[in-house]
Amino acid sequence: MVACIDDIKTKIETVKNKTDSSIIDEVAIDAYLDKILAVRQIADNMASDVDNLVEDLYEFFSRDTSPELFVELRPYMETLNAAATRFYNYMKESEYSAGAKASLEEFRLSIGGLEEIIHDLVLFRITLPNCPRLQELAKRINEMHA
Repeated sequence: MVACIDDIKTKIETVKNKTDSSIIDEVAIDAYLDKILAVRQIADNMASDVDNLVEDLYEFFSRDTSPELFVELRPYMETLNAAATRFYNYMKESEYSAGAKASLEEFRLSIGGLEEIIHDLVLFRITLPNCPRLQELAKRINEMHA
């Protein structure tokens, strides 16, 4: 009988120890979830900032802005793109990325918008206007309307 009581006491103590460690685990879980929330907020804010900038850039460059101005701004845009990509990759590799997957994806799409405007500006403001074949085609079209 004494062995049975000792066995029950041991089991009670084991369960008690597990509940004590569960409280510690709860604190760790709360801290982990707080960090996931912080990663989400950072990614959401960065995505919003980049999206707003891309809209401003499209609006700015849709006005007859000179290619020289784009050439002046291009290094800044490319530096921002590289920094945002590095930051995205850092956040994507963090231990909290699984909990912030949707926010990180939105941030990645925002970076893609920045890359797209850089590409579009290079193509339409720098490359195509200096393309002899396009210039010849435009000349022929203008002659047809004259």
